[in-house]
Amino acid sequence: MRGRKWPLFLTALLALSIFATGCGAKDLVSLAGLDQADLYVGDRFGNKVKIENPDEFLAAFKSAKLVKDPKDARSEIEAEYVFYSGESKVYYDAQGKYLMFIEKGKKSVYSANIDTLLAQVSGLPPVITPGFQDEEIAGWLKTLAQVEQPVALLFERGDQAILAVLAGQRPQGEYNMNLENVSYSNGELTVDVRLVPTEGSGETVAYPVGSFTLSKHADVNVRLIETGASGDDLTRVPVSVVEEGQNIILLRPERGSILTERVRMTGFARVFEASFIVEVEDGHNVLGIKQVMASEGAPGWGRFDFWMDLESATSPYGTIIFVTYSAKDGSRIEELKVPVGFGGK
Repeated sequence: MRGRKWPLFLTALLALSIFATGCGAKDLVSLAGLDQADLYVGDRFGNKVKIENPDEFLAAFKSAKLVKDPKDARSEIEAEYVFYSGESKVYYDAQGKYLMFIEKGKKSVYSANIDTLLAQVSGLPPVITPGFQDEEIAGWLKTLAQVEQPVALLFERGDQAILAVLAGQRPQGEYNMNLENVSYSNGELTVDVRLVPTEGSGETVAYPVGSFTLSKHADVNVRLIETGASGDDLTRVPVSVVEEGQNIILLRPERGSILTERVRMTGFARVFEASFIVEVEDGHNVLGIKQVMASEGAPGWGRFDFWMDLESATSPYGTIIFVTYSAKDGSRIEELKVPVGFGGK
């Protein structure tokens, strides 16, 4: 009896060993070799930071469940995050909660939620994705997009931000605004957007808009890329931050501009009876004050475009202050303050 049972025992032991080996081969850490080198995380544009204590991430990767046929998994191109270890890359789809590893054209997909761990990584660049979900801003952009020259608006909404890149007035036709590249350094995000004319033409002039959602707030620089006669033309675009509840948007001059004694100011206002006051001060004296009328009053956004003469500054730095007065009690409301410098010619 014992002689007959012994081969069965060996067979079962061998089967168990094969099963364990097979399970080990499916482990994401082993499959991608994530424990063989330092672990980094970043975006698909190559901006990344080192994970100083990777143990929790590796444990989460090891416990991730293999998904044979994920119907809702996005492609690695759409993934918000990329993990780098040596030559290996693992993509994380934060929307579907999937980890993806590709080797020799074969994609392995695992189910895991590592959002909490990612939130603890210091210096992680914001995730930027095309489009946004905000009906109010979408309605505003029908008016705000109608600018002469390229500008960008950064709407702060909760923990996130919405970036709208306005290409300015263009000849009749249709255009795409494509995200070309993103770089991140010392807390500053530089976004390159390419303006691409498409076939076909419209009946009137065009005001192309490219819109993107940022996963968190950041200082943003924008560059617009257009194909010129001798190659790509790269234009730096001024960025105006629009906080929640802000009723005046100054497009030009932008924050930090050096003002001359005669300044042109353009932007949009959403104020009572379309009227507001602009003051320019240098920290000691008021250099100029002007009452301005926008093209329409609240609740719509009215355009403004005016010149303002300033007295000589007594210090190198100052502020443009946009002021309204309460319709209820006449109290002064400082709607917007924009820091500037002086000394331009």
